[in-house]
Amino acid sequence: MIRSSLRRPGLVVAAAATALVLLPAGTALADTSTATANAAWVTALGATVSTGTESVRNDGSQATVTSTNGTGATALAGQSLITAGTFVQTARAFADGSSAACAGLVGSGGSLTVNDDGSCTVRAGTGGVRLNLTGGLNAATVRADAITASCTAKAGGAVSGKASLANARVVVAGLLPLPLASQAAPNTGVDVEVLGATVAKLVLNEQAVAADASSGTDRITVSALDVVVLSPAVTAAIGTVTCGGNVKVYPTPAVPLHAATSGGALAVLAAWALLARRVVRRRGLSLTPAGAR
Repeated sequence: MIRSSLRRPGLVVAAAATALVLLPAGTALADTSTATANAAWVTALGATVSTGTESVRNDGSQATVTSTNGTGATALAGQSLITAGTFVQTARAFADGSSAACAGLVGSGGSLTVNDDGSCTVRAGTGGVRLNLTGGLNAATVRADAITASCTAKAGGAVSGKASLANARVVVAGLLPLPLASQAAPNTGVDVEVLGATVAKLVLNEQAVAADASSGTDRITVSALDVVVLSPAVTAAIGTVTCGGNVKVYPTPAVPLHAATSGGALAVLAAWALLARRVVRRRGLSLTPAGAR
């Protein structure tokens, strides 16, 4: 009879204790996404000028974060490398833990847009872009309709990036233009020669993927075009974007599993013992062995 009277309330207490121990806390942190975009920077005579960097971060608690800037080539005062084009740079961080960025040079009236799916739409505009590598009678220049780079990063850590050089070519006075690949393989190098001598080195679609220390996921950096002029020494990067590392945060238990195993069992046993003592007392029974009286 004692066993029968304890069974039903005992099951209720045991279930309640177990549920209390294993109750999930829900999502502790939101998905986090980051991205940056820089249209261009140029270093000459030890001084660096830049269009600045659009930087966005979203912890999932807000709608899409977007940062955009567009300005003419004259914005980079003190440099003579980039003489035609419009600087454009946009970065977006979405609430679902993904991010995207796009940046570079387009013609007059051109623009770029980072779409809701992370893709980049480029409007080249008119007049094109121009980079003066060397001067004089045998001047070498890079000309294109647009030079841009884009990247994406997903919440789970997957990253991707690419560069687009629309109708790009190297032009040296008196020589046929040297076409540059519009969708070059990552880290494609090109030497620019004038009269048999190398005057500049280009890297198309420069890419680097590295682990992000704060998130533990990958981060990708892409530059559409890197330029090194040998004399006088000038270095530059056109269209540099970074996406990631993004974090996907999953729900975690309120109590670690090992604690739920040990602590939960103790809680259930304690509840059973307490209930048994109360029921026995209420019925006026004793649990003292007969031989001990």
